[in-house]
Amino acid sequence: MDKLELLKALQTQNNDHIAFFKNLGGLENEIILKKPTSDSWNTLECVEHLRRYADFYVPVISTGLKNSTLENTNEFKSSWLGDYFAKAMLPGSKKMTTFKSKNPLGDQIKKESIDQLIAHLNTLNEAIELAKSKDIRSIKVKTTIPFTKVNVGDALRVVIYHDERHVGQIRRILG
Repeated sequence: MDKLELLKALQTQNNDHIAFFKNLGGLENEIILKKPTSDSWNTLECVEHLRRYADFYVPVISTGLKNSTLENTNEFKSSWLGDYFAKAMLPGSKKMTTFKSKNPLGDQIKKESIDQLIAHLNTLNEAIELAKSKDIRSIKVKTTIPFTKVNVGDALRVVIYHDERHVGQIRRILG
């Protein structure tokens, strides 16, 4: 797979997410706090869930890219594990259990969480720009699963596909 085509597609998707979340910031609290059911997340809880994952992944990805001295390559090949994780994040894939530390259900969340997520996504765009000049197959980064690493290309896919999954969830909540 061509690395630049992948990164361009991921960046386009990330920019769509940024625009989507910016629009959420203008919604009334009554709308973003509405729950479809008592045990499901509202819009703001979905945002907070994504922000918590971004708190972990964005610095890991950015640092991995900044510290790499590996020679650039224009090819990208997913690892079997990274590909599995990325595809598991796609909308429509099997429902997953959220780690307790990433589950915002019932927490008091402020609307600033939206701005914090947008800031992370802007930093992710900077990382994608940097990735264009790096070997994203060979740079390994840790995941939220202990003792598990994937290459930076797969980590970018995981984060952006995960965001897409929850953008769809928010759209369904908002109707």
